[in-house]
Amino acid sequence: MKKIFNFLFIIFMVIMLPSCKKEEEADLIISEFIEDGLNSALELYNTTDEDINLKNYKLYGYFNKVYKIKLNGTIKAKSTFVISYNSSSLKESLKEKSDLLVDTLIFSGRNGLALLKNNTVLDIIGYKKNVYPYCENRGIVRKTNYLRGTSKFDEYEWIRYPKTTLSNLGNVDTTVSEEELLEGPKLTDEDYARPFINETNNTLGGGGVVEVTLSSTGDGDTSNFNFPPSLGIGTYRVRYQNVDTPETMSHLTQEWGIPAKEFTNEALRFAVSIQIQSVLNGSLYETFDRMLGWVWIDNKLHNFNLVKNGYSRLQFADTQNMYKGIYYTDYMYHAELYAKRNKLGLHGQKDPYWNYETNQPK
Repeated sequence: MKKIFNFLFIIFMVIMLPSCKKEEEADLIISEFIEDGLNSALELYNTTDEDINLKNYKLYGYFNKVYKIKLNGTIKAKSTFVISYNSSSLKESLKEKSDLLVDTLIFSGRNGLALLKNNTVLDIIGYKKNVYPYCENRGIVRKTNYLRGTSKFDEYEWIRYPKTTLSNLGNVDTTVSEEELLEGPKLTDEDYARPFINETNNTLGGGGVVEVTLSSTGDGDTSNFNFPPSLGIGTYRVRYQNVDTPETMSHLTQEWGIPAKEFTNEALRFAVSIQIQSVLNGSLYETFDRMLGWVWIDNKLHNFNLVKNGYSRLQFADTQNMYKGIYYTDYMYHAELYAKRNKLGLHGQKDPYWNYETNQPK
């Protein structure tokens, strides 16, 4: 009798607990978002093998109040649907790619934006309550291996592009894979063809590349290099662009400063090739009379590797150096997301050179 009771109880629980059922995949998701003022756009993607009528779908924009936009039209199977703001300032190139123009401007890279079917959230970008610049003056495209709806936004699942890039609209292809993002940018023939110093303003970088030799090491983000005689620079101290490793000065040593210093200096000592690339149309020098640059060690961008391995936080500053249509800075932004996700270095690991009881170096 007891066995029969237990069996009936299990059957009852299975029937009465629908929350245990596997969540169905979203038939419609957000696949791209561009914030560019009146030329902003949102792309939806039909993940199914059937056409979808949008009459039961809507967008919610989370600002001081919730703005609601009802959608209309049809998205063909495995196809995209581009929504833009109905403005007289809308660029013709974007208008041609748009399937729907809406009269409510809810496109903000700081506020949450959700896609709903009836009253169920299928997908969301940003956050409902927190104002956070996840896509400010940028475009974000979903990685092809993350084409599914989520109830919680995860920046790691997206690729950042310049806001003027429209070539990704109308498809779900990307110029780089997740693996390529984690490898970082690479130098191209175009980079080598550029001048190191801007030809019309010698205080700016031309984005070009020069071979250098190591003069002396410094901390994790500063080193002294011997430049080619043709530049007339001689030996110069270079500050690595977009990074700021913890300090290792005699009067101030910070947690993770020593590991960052060792990481950089070991890479430099064993390097076969060291190249410096100037910041394209960016300042060649900073306030402490140090050169700003991208440091390539054996054809790998060390600025990127410092951030990816958790030795430095990204010091966000837009730069124009680009690889496969993506700014170096955005490769590094993704590298920091990777380091945070895996709790690498200063994002979660303990510094082996640090005494956590005395809160000072060992």
